[in-house]
Amino acid sequence: MDFSITANKLTGGEVGAPSSKSQSQRALLLAAMASGRSELVNVLASPDTFAMKAACEAIGAKFVRNSGGVLCVEGVSGLPHMIDTTINVCGSGQVLRFFSAVALCVENNFSVVGDSSVSSLRRMCDFVGGVSALGVSHTYLRKPGYAPINFSGVLSPGVTSVSGCDSQVVSALMLAASYLDGVTTIKVSDPGEQPWVDLTQAWLPGAVKKVQVKN
Repeated sequence: MDFSITANKLTGGEVGAPSSKSQSQRALLLAAMASGRSELVNVLASPDTFAMKAACEAIGAKFVRNSGGVLCVEGVSGLPHMIDTTINVCGSGQVLRFFSAVALCVENNFSVVGDSSVSSLRRMCDFVGGVSALGVSHTYLRKPGYAPINFSGVLSPGVTSVSGCDSQVVSALMLAASYLDGVTTIKVSDPGEQPWVDLTQAWLPGAVKKVQVKN
């Protein structure tokens, strides 16, 4: 194939960058857990954010997009009671970990399922160990260490230990611990992906005294 390129130069203008998937996921989940109404602007439209929105609707949050394109969210005031007890996270590791942890802030019984990548590549051993130490029960429904998994019980503040090789596990516990009464200490071995943990911490300025992460 022959083609030619003609030299040119940029003379100025504006280019809109797509929103962050990681920020969008956190915004959706925290707005769903908040009290009252939140307004989210420029939420990334992607399969992962659609899965997070659907999961949040399963705990009672309501989403309406107004005429200006703003996504309005009526939260559940920190009380995520399951409406649908089977949550399909599709291919999203963030929904798998973040949602599962936050949904266990109150007494709940639910299962998380996902696509083939989730059921074969997204290891849940560290996550399960982390929430088990805080009082949650689980049952692997197919392959040990992977979704589908059933969770039951409620998280209690306390001390838990996890590997930090996957920052999603640490972030999930941080998000959930911010809703618990009392201080939760998360001891992290092999810390990695620190910028993602910092991102989660930036969303939780008021919870610093309730969540302690120790490397």
